[in-house]
Amino acid sequence: MMNELKTDWDATKLHDWVDPEDIPIIQKIKICATAERDLLGWHYTKNGIYSVKSAYWFATHQLENQQPLSPPGNVRLKQLLWKTKTSPKLQHFCWRLLSNALPTGENLRYRHISNYATCIRCCREDETTNHLFFGCEYAQAIWRASGIPNPILVDSSVSWEDKLQAIFQFNTSTQTPHLSQLPFWILWRIWKSRNSLVFQQHHVHWRTNLSYAQRDAKEWHEAESFFHHSNGQHQHSSHPVPATRNHIHRWTTPPLGFIKCNYDGSYVRDFTSKGGWILRSDFGRFLGAGQAVGNLTNNPLESEFQALTMAMQSCWSKGYKKVYFEGDNKEVVAILNGKQSNFAAFNWMRDIRYWKNKFDECYFVWTNRQCNKAADILAKANLPMDSYSHFYSCIPSVIANTLLDDSVL
Repeated sequence: MMNELKTDWDATKLHDWVDPEDIPIIQKIKICATAERDLLGWHYTKNGIYSVKSAYWFATHQLENQQPLSPPGNVRLKQLLWKTKTSPKLQHFCWRLLSNALPTGENLRYRHISNYATCIRCCREDETTNHLFFGCEYAQAIWRASGIPNPILVDSSVSWEDKLQAIFQFNTSTQTPHLSQLPFWILWRIWKSRNSLVFQQHHVHWRTNLSYAQRDAKEWHEAESFFHHSNGQHQHSSHPVPATRNHIHRWTTPPLGFIKCNYDGSYVRDFTSKGGWILRSDFGRFLGAGQAVGNLTNNPLESEFQALTMAMQSCWSKGYKKVYFEGDNKEVVAILNGKQSNFAAFNWMRDIRYWKNKFDECYFVWTNRQCNKAADILAKANLPMDSYSHFYSCIPSVIANTLLDDSVL
């Protein structure tokens, strides 16, 4: 009766402070008995961990009544850029060019960094992106002498974005591989020589700059060809032995002196999650199995963590001190071993670390679903006599055939 009154009181208080739609979500939050401090989460990523990428998305999308801010540059051209086969350095450089992020004279003046925006080469026009890379006499001389069969690159009536699109299309259509790379290296060399002139007062003749770009394009193409050729030879010479189906799907014993506990969780939305686990020795002998009904969980990931926690408690209560816990969820194992982070899993991890410290040695490993099939069956099966937990000292009939396939009987 007191618990019912407390639940009603909590719900009433929650209605005063939060949106009613959030109450069921709040009530399902995992609470850790050993936690001492709260954690801050970030709502705009899947795992609840802050990232610069998510902050950029947040800053450029609609917030309440504000209009969404479009990122600078042509999105379609950026998509073409990342599909282009060229040096990653040049892809990043061209992305900055498309985003209008290069510190040209025009951009420096716009940002109030400099009052002087005139092109340092010709001293006739402002140093815009179009003028620097395509309109200046210096750039025009390089493009005309490059041998690239596309007059649009020196056409003053065509926008610089259309010229970049022509370069991307030329990259995929030309039959001469090193020539397809040349436009990107010309853009790079124009920028490098411009910086050399601005900061070191060193002038590079346009013919020299073109020869540099041609050499760069040829060297990059030869390096790429050598890399792919070497990889092809390595793959043919290694003669990998194909794994048999039995080898891939056969349960394996733990190291000597350990037991292995295969666990799995069963998640059904709006229903309490269940867990199942099986204990086997380092010789594959069946030591026991368990089932338990847990609490409501928000997703399959939390169901897996709950099943693992129940399995750890069961192993500890049976006196096992050196255990390999094996599950079939890669994300769970990655989080357990510190290779991934997930805000929603923090309280589960606190509980698991608490129980892990009770063992002498404890490891978390991944296996495929076929090798974890017995635990999966047990997690989904009904418990005997509608109980909330049950431990089997003998092999349950529901998993007998599966364990026979694992050759542990």
